[in-house]
Amino acid sequence: MAELGALPARLHIEVTSACNQRCLFCAHPGMTRVKRHMPFDLFEKIAIEAGAHRTRLWLHFLGEPLLHPRIFDMVELAKRAGAAEVGFSTNAVLLTPDRFDALFGCGLDRLELSVDADDGAAYTRMRGTDDWAVVRANIQALLADKRRRRVERPIVTLGFLDAGHAPEERARFLREWTPLLGERDFLMAIPAISFGGEIPAPLAERPREPCRWLFQAALVLSNGDVVTCATDYEGERILGNVTRQSLAEVWASESYAVLRARHEAGAYDGLGLCDSCRDWVHSDGRGYVNLSRAEIRHDD
Repeated sequence: MAELGALPARLHIEVTSACNQRCLFCAHPGMTRVKRHMPFDLFEKIAIEAGAHRTRLWLHFLGEPLLHPRIFDMVELAKRAGAAEVGFSTNAVLLTPDRFDALFGCGLDRLELSVDADDGAAYTRMRGTDDWAVVRANIQALLADKRRRRVERPIVTLGFLDAGHAPEERARFLREWTPLLGERDFLMAIPAISFGGEIPAPLAERPREPCRWLFQAALVLSNGDVVTCATDYEGERILGNVTRQSLAEVWASESYAVLRARHEAGAYDGLGLCDSCRDWVHSDGRGYVNLSRAEIRHDD
C-alpha cells in the first residue's frame, strides 16, 4: 500500500441518513439507526479540516442529500475551505428546476444521478417508487439547462446499477441519454454491493486483498461517527467521532492501525464485518465502468 496520508484522500460525509425512496438494492429500508441531518456546524468543522489537506469530498452515503435544507451551502463551504473536489449522488426526485441556480452556483464538481432503469416499470422494481416520470423530466431539464448555461461543471454522471440488466436495457439507456450529455458528462455502470451480505449482489470472485477503504477513504456518518466503509450501514464498528476528535486523530488512531495491520497480514478471521466481506472487491473503484467510453471503444 502507498504511504498513509495525514487524512484520507477521499472522505464520504453522510449529510443526511434520511431518504425518500425504498430501493431494492440498498440497505436503507432495513436500517435501524436514527434518520437525521448532519448539523451544519459539524459539517463545517469537518470541511475546514479536510479542505486544509485538499481532500476530495463525497456528500452522500445512505440518504438523499437534497433532503438536507443546506446542501448547497455545504458544497459552497467545502469549496471555500479548499476541498479538491466536491460531489454527491442524488435520486433526482427533488432536483427540480427551481434549484438549478443554487446547484450551478455553489461550486459543485461532480453530480451523480441515480437512474438505474430505462422505463417506468423497471424503475419501480428497482427503486420501490413510481417517480420515473418526475426523475426523467428533472434530469432532462437539468441537462438542457447546463447546455444553455455553457458550463462544464458539475460534471454529470447518469448511473445505471449493474444488477443483472438485460443487454437491451443498457442499450436503450445509452440511446436515450447519450445525445443529451455535455462534453465531459458520461453514463456509468455502478457495481452493486451486498452491504455485508444483507443485499443479493453479483460480486466478482478474486483472491482476498487488503481493503483500500482502510488506506484511502473514510466515512463519517450523520452523527459524526467514523466507520470503516460503506458496508457498515448500521455504524457497528466506530473508530472515532469527529464531534469530539479531529479527523486526523481518528485516521491515525490505534483502532485504525490494528485493522490495517491485520488486513496487510491477510488475517481477516475475527474482524467482524471484514471477516467474510466480499464488497472489498469494489474498494479500488475498478468495478465502476464509464459506459460512454466503453461504447465509443466498441463503435470504433
